[in-house]
Amino acid sequence: GRVTDTYMSLAMTGRAILSKIKAETAIDLAQTLVDAEESVVIVVNFVESADYIKSKFKNNCCEIRGGMTDKAKQKAIDDFQNGKYKVCILNMVAGGVGVTLTKAHTEIIIDYSWIPSDMAQVEDRICRVGQTEGCLIYYVYCPTSIFDRVFIKLLSDKSDNIDTVVDGKTEDDEGSYNLSAEKLANTTFIEELKAEIQTSKPEDKKAKKSAKATK
Repeated sequence: GRVTDTYMSLAMTGRAILSKIKAETAIDLAQTLVDAEESVVIVVNFVESADYIKSKFKNNCCEIRGGMTDKAKQKAIDDFQNGKYKVCILNMVAGGVGVTLTKAHTEIIIDYSWIPSDMAQVEDRICRVGQTEGCLIYYVYCPTSIFDRVFIKLLSDKSDNIDTVVDGKTEDDEGSYNLSAEKLANTTFIEELKAEIQTSKPEDKKAKKSAKATK
């Protein structure tokens, strides 16, 4: 209904702003790795944040985002795997499946998905067959953000289910799309967001005084 749409709009706008802020932390960490001649994948869902990160690394990064042709996407993958670029900016949806970026041993995730299995899938872009070293996955988390708190709560609550879903999948299943699961996850996120906002609201002192006066 209208209330749900309002919360959805709030969520998208707020997450986009938060993403840009979190991108600063990701850039600092990625720069440290690049300075040490390491490759790194940065996962982001918002175009503005991706563009901002790209502006910082300029000619030392490639991108995998929506709207690219298969040929352009494969060229970006090949260039990164061959060491031409140290940074790969990865859109979670466009690069969540069927993409191998094992040149990197570190991945920095800025934006989260409300579909838990998406998070496991994007980690698998560097943690897959052909990887020669242990991998580090960094989640950039803002403890004062309602959005991040809700995402982490949902991901924690469903962690057992994530393992079941991911362990039961094969490479052939990676591209499968479950509309019902997405709708359910989306609804759950909005419900949790509403609850978090309600419990975070300061008490209405005027209402409290009024209540006392009627006793």
